[in-house]
Amino acid sequence: MEIPEGIEAQLIQAMKNVEHILLAAGSSLAKLVSVQLFIADVSLWPEVNRVYAQIMRSSKPARTIVPVGALHYGALIEINAIAEVADHLD
Repeated sequence: MEIPEGIEAQLIQAMKNVEHILLAAGSSLAKLVSVQLFIADVSLWPEVNRVYAQIMRSSKPARTIVPVGALHYGALIEINAIAEVADHLD
């Protein structure tokens, strides 16, 4: 998979990836409990906040933004997310 150019495109793609995983597990972005956003440069913080707010709308899971320096493959952002899922035990 090719990494999109720029922090906005990368954050949108990363959040779409998270959403696909959550949907496959019977969850959704609305059920996120905690999100960690690892960014390659602290100067990206304002743009990350803006785009993240647009994606998440009124949903407000606990969030941490961590400036970490260079990321693999030249990515500007990586995401770690925890969400509620339905109990599948019968």
